[in-house]
Amino acid sequence: MIGSDYEKIRPDLKKVRDPYSGNEYIVVPSIQPDVAVIHGLKGDRFGALTVLGIRNDRLLAMAAKKTIAVVEEIVDPEDILPGRDESYIAPIHVDAIVLAARGAHPTACPGRYDADGAHLMTYMEAARNEASFQDYLDRYIFGPNDHEAYLRGLLKNNETAATGTLSPVPAGGCLLAKATHAPDLMPMIYGDPDNWDFEGLHEFFGLAQKGKIDVFFLSGIQIDRQGRINLSVIGDYNRPKLRLPGGAGSNTMYAVGRRTILFAMTHTNRLFTSRVDFVNATAFDEGEALPWRRGGLSHVVTPMCVMAFDTVQKQLVLKSLLPGATIEGVKENTGFDLDIEGRAVETIPPLTDAEYEALRGVVRQQMMKIYPRFSARIWGNRGNA
Repeated sequence: MIGSDYEKIRPDLKKVRDPYSGNEYIVVPSIQPDVAVIHGLKGDRFGALTVLGIRNDRLLAMAAKKTIAVVEEIVDPEDILPGRDESYIAPIHVDAIVLAARGAHPTACPGRYDADGAHLMTYMEAARNEASFQDYLDRYIFGPNDHEAYLRGLLKNNETAATGTLSPVPAGGCLLAKATHAPDLMPMIYGDPDNWDFEGLHEFFGLAQKGKIDVFFLSGIQIDRQGRINLSVIGDYNRPKLRLPGGAGSNTMYAVGRRTILFAMTHTNRLFTSRVDFVNATAFDEGEALPWRRGGLSHVVTPMCVMAFDTVQKQLVLKSLLPGATIEGVKENTGFDLDIEGRAVETIPPLTDAEYEALRGVVRQQMMKIYPRFSARIWGNRGNA
């Protein structure tokens, strides 16, 4: 740095002479933040952390007057030791730990989840001027009551969300999102003349295999705790109680879509079972991930609740209730444990007046073209809600 213009613009830089070699060096004052907030893979009850990387976060924790760590999971002390490409931060340097799964969003937590490219693009666009950035802060930072509320929007602006056959509810959800909080959402709805630009399905699957589908909606006659779905048979495959058309492209879409949301029109313990009778598609790969696996299960939406897929435990957990539903009702109608004990479960607020207006207006008009019989049952032929 000696001889550079940094000496002109940084009066805090000082020259010192090494008493051993006689060489002259420039030194900078040490940085001591009042508070450092760092992201960790895991923490324990004493404050010890495992973080990605070799030294940067550890140096920051050591330099700050107070350090707050946001971690993906809390583990027992004997499980805190770092693995390859991870570092250990001693509890003496940590003042508080906050448990927040997906706490690095919208950036990535390598090995856990990828960066949310669509949200990062939203951030960069918003940062172009003060007014749009203030809107971003109001929506994503100051508006949500907590981290769960921040993550609650299942469909985000600038994403590409696709629905397959016989999927009127997710199709309506995509159209409602586009009409309200995600105006730049790109819906691809099978059977919609305005939002399906493919000749048959060959082109669509090609697009999906290139990683161009951010969200895809699937369902099943059975869904189990690990997110496996069954679309083929109830009972023994060779002598089933009920045989269905099969999984079609569900196995492919579950793997190549960046996020999969499962939906159900009912919520019973016959549907949500401890183990599906036949596996058509899986939420994750056992052992090493297959090279074409881009994502996996994100959420399950039912008439009673929203479940989230815990990527650490590899299982579904109860995330939130729909208005009118109860925890007891969800437990009674679910054939597996939803990890409810000791956790506060929020209730999703009812639809706003603006959302109802959109449903009865532009969404109804579009849905009448795609799913006329379904729409007539919901709104009537004239669309009266």
